[in-house]
Amino acid sequence: MSDKNCFLAGFGLSNITPEESVPLTSYGDDLNRFSEGKISELEARALALTDKEGKTLLIITGDLSWAPWYLAPRIFEAIEEEFGIAKEYVILTGTHTHAAPGCHLGQVPSVVRYREKYIEGMIRAAQLAMEDRKPAEVYAGSAITERMNFVRRYIMDDGSLFGDCTVGTGTVLNAHESQADPELQLVKLVRKGGKDILLANFQCHPHLEGKNKLISAQLAGYFRDEVQQRFDAYCIYWNGAAGNLN
Repeated sequence: MSDKNCFLAGFGLSNITPEESVPLTSYGDDLNRFSEGKISELEARALALTDKEGKTLLIITGDLSWAPWYLAPRIFEAIEEEFGIAKEYVILTGTHTHAAPGCHLGQVPSVVRYREKYIEGMIRAAQLAMEDRKPAEVYAGSAITERMNFVRRYIMDDGSLFGDCTVGTGTVLNAHESQADPELQLVKLVRKGGKDILLANFQCHPHLEGKNKLISAQLAGYFRDEVQQRFDAYCIYWNGAAGNLN
């Protein structure tokens, strides 16, 4: 392997599915939509990348609407204590599923308990990724999609912007204020002695199953399952800009 492309790359996965009914998030009615079962598991997935100088970057993504910033310090602290990796080298993300616990609803007892499971799961995924590191070469590619995504921000007839699912009482002058990024970006880590790791990024609002009460990783989960089945590789879905882009 050439020095310029050689890293140590590791993958980690842990289950962060709640074990009790929790309010689901992202429709503005969070306290009226408690989970009543599940379609699929929620997961935390981590990628550890260490360069030849020994510097490590950790990317950890969880199947929530976003990575709760108010819980991040505990994750950063645990990772720095165990691995000596400063928070500047740790990226926390969410897949933006609309069928996962609303961690911001701290007044709900089941959410308070779930927060601990989420924190532990994110840390556990990072630990497993660090233990799994193997020599790898890095490759990148992309593809342009068609009619897959749009920017949910509308120009009204008075010149204002409106970014919700509905458009209020005004008249829409232009259906979409700007174009979404149609490029699906992929980083592939080809590992020696281990499964390859694929990191995919796409600007999408990954909402598929509507306002039901079933827990699901939604698009991220379906995408990961398909990629892993086709290519026999680990997959991490990194969601690009989504939701109300105002």
